Amino acid sequence: MEIEKILAPTDLSELSAKGVEYAAELGAKLGAEVILWHAVRTEEFTSLARMLEDRPEPTQIDRQLVYLLDRHREKLHEFARRHLAKTPGLSFSEVVEMSEPQNSIANWANANGVDLIVMATHGRSGLSRALMGSVTEKVLRQALCPVLSVPVHVH
Repeated sequence: MEIEKILAPTDLSELSAKGVEYAAELGAKLGAEVILWHAVRTEEFTSLARMLEDRPEPTQIDRQLVYLLDRHREKLHEFARRHLAKTPGLSFSEVVEMSEPQNSIANWANANGVDLIVMATHGRSGLSRALMGSVTEKVLRQALCPVLSVPVHVH
């Protein structure tokens, strides 16, 4: 099996950067494209919409959505500059979507022919994990391709 596309999901945190950097090193060694993927959670847009009038005009909602997505694209681009651009020989692209990551990561990978998903494991345990669930665990169950889970303590 040849690995040509690696999906590296990120929430833009330094913890998720460990998985992204691992994906970058792997991608450069294999000659695979790394797709840096980030979700704008729908709750963020909902809270933005609440700040608008009770019944905003559709164009006002559209402008706010475009603004929110553009802001996240800029953040992702800066994140990529800090964590991917320093990897020589790496081919990468950036994707920002409005979605919930626990459901969308595997769906996006399945729909776009991704060969491998590489993501950091934030290491939650106990009550926090029971209440929040593990995004990595959900991706493992839903993805059609292999998922490489990188512990955040990997250097």
